[in-house]
Amino acid sequence: MKRKLLTIIITVAVTLAICTVAAMYTPPGFGHSVSMLSNEGGMATHPVLLGLNQDNYVILVTGTVIPLYRGGFRIVLEGENKIDYKILSRYPPEPEMGYHHFHQFTNDTIRDILPLEKFALIVSIRPKERISQSSHHKLNFYDLESGKPVLSIPVSFTELDNFNISKAVRRPYPEHHGTHTAPPGARTAGTETGNPSCH
Repeated sequence: MKRKLLTIIITVAVTLAICTVAAMYTPPGFGHSVSMLSNEGGMATHPVLLGLNQDNYVILVTGTVIPLYRGGFRIVLEGENKIDYKILSRYPPEPEMGYHHFHQFTNDTIRDILPLEKFALIVSIRPKERISQSSHHKLNFYDLESGKPVLSIPVSFTELDNFNISKAVRRPYPEHHGTHTAPPGARTAGTETGNPSCH
C-alpha cells in the first residue's frame, strides 16, 4: 500500500515538473504579446523576442481597446531592415451571425472597433533567407484618421538563451529609435508586406 502511494506521489510530481517546464518553454520562432491599445499610445506587457535562423515565425498579438479609443488602425512591422510578413485576424468569425458586434479586418487594417473590444492578430513571417543577425523592429498600430501610433510592440530577432525559457526571453529590450510613417487613410488592396516606405 505504501509503495503504491509512493509511486502515485512520484508520478504526480514528475508530471507536474514536466508540465511546468513545458509551460515555460517558448519555441524560438513563436512570440506572444498581450497589449492594450489607446489614444495615449497603448502598451505591451513585454517585448517579443524571436530566435535566429528559423524558417518561419509567428507572433500572436492579443489586445484590448482602452476607452475612449474607437475607430480603426493599420498594423505595420517596421525596423532596421525589410521583412516580408502577412497579418491575419481571428475576428470577425465566418460566417458572422450578426448577434454580436465585430470589428472589420481587411489585409492589415482593422476598422469599426469599439472601446473595450478585444482583438487577436497573427503576424506570419516567412523570410526569404534565414535571419542570422540580430535586428530590432516594432509592430506599430497607426490610427487611420490621425496617423498617430496607438500601440507599439517591440520585436527583436536575437540569440536566445538555451532552452528558450520564457523568463529569459523577457530580457530588457535594447532601445531602437525608428521613424514612424503614418498610414494612408484609404483602404489598400492586396496583402501588405515590409516597410510602408517601400510601397
